[in-house]
Amino acid sequence: ADGRVVAVKIQRPDIKVKLAEDVEVLDEVAGVLEALSEVARRYEVRRIVDDLRRSLMRELDYEEEAESLRTLAANLNQYPRIQVPQPIDELCTSRVLTMEFVQGKKIGAASAEEKESAGGAALAEELLQAYIQQICVDGFFHADPHPGNVLLTPQGRVALLDLGSVGRLSPPMRELLLRLLLAVGEGRGEEAADLAERIGQPKDK
Repeated sequence: ADGRVVAVKIQRPDIKVKLAEDVEVLDEVAGVLEALSEVARRYEVRRIVDDLRRSLMRELDYEEEAESLRTLAANLNQYPRIQVPQPIDELCTSRVLTMEFVQGKKIGAASAEEKESAGGAALAEELLQAYIQQICVDGFFHADPHPGNVLLTPQGRVALLDLGSVGRLSPPMRELLLRLLLAVGEGRGEEAADLAERIGQPKDK
């Protein structure tokens, strides 16, 4: 109404019911696999389906996604070339998400000339630093950074879109990941292997 150009994400009618039905089918298949296969039991495929169910249901709460947009933008405010579109609060509900419109091109579709013009190497370094901060410092990160969700804007910035899926890491896990990155970067293989083992979840053989 005030002339701003916006992007609007609208939830399909009855999508929660349809999604619940589809995941229920996956759960039944996973149950059969676990009954028949030792490998399926070892990898806990029913637990994987349950994690998928929780993740997808969270993605359907657009008020939670709006909050994630605000949080990520605040966390990355020291990176001037990283852009996170902000929600327009008065036009958001749990089923409608209204955001600033970001003009740009999918990062994978940008030409070499466009990347060079944007200062590609420096921009890539800033994006890498932003992700290291998200994962190792803040413990809150954009968990779906496929090329369709990362835009190169005409202003030479990188825009991170779609925060329906975010990751969260506890402080102990963040410390382990940071130590693992340092060990790998400095070529300390044995220490890196030990840290990777500590991060993992051993299964019964």
